[in-house]
Amino acid sequence: TGYTLDQVLGRNCRFLQGPETDPKAVEKIRRSIEDGSDMSVCLLNYRVDGTTFWNQFFIAALRDASGNITNYVGVQCKVSDQYAANVCKKQEEADAAEEAAQAEAAAAVAGGDGSDGMVKEEMQEVEFVGAAAPASQDATMTEASVEGAPAPAAVPSMAAAPASQG
Repeated sequence: TGYTLDQVLGRNCRFLQGPETDPKAVEKIRRSIEDGSDMSVCLLNYRVDGTTFWNQFFIAALRDASGNITNYVGVQCKVSDQYAANVCKKQEEADAAEEAAQAEAAAAVAGGDGSDGMVKEEMQEVEFVGAAAPASQDATMTEASVEGAPAPAAVPSMAAAPASQG
């Protein structure tokens, strides 16, 4: 990087970031630290002379026997432009998928049709296949008329829905 040992010892690696460092990647690092989760991201960093280089950054929370975070470890590894381009493309695709999922979830909560999630009184009979089956088995909605609701095939089973990680 061109920095001397005295210039880097004891410093947070943030000083390597510059104007073209992706703020979304930096935000992922912040979120990981706040959540206490491990993560890896490819970052554009700057040498002392202002030239850029790519590195793959990994951070992990270190925990004591009780599971409390005691510290963090971060590892940086210089990577090629080609490697960084591939990783950044995958990061962008994952970000876009996450944003789409969040927008879809927000639309579902809001009703997606301006109805503020209100179910119309015109609800027709709803039949559940295997309604008497144990809760661990699928119960599938086969017919409903809910304004703005997805087609029955697109309605996920409650039994198959992941637990909230709230």
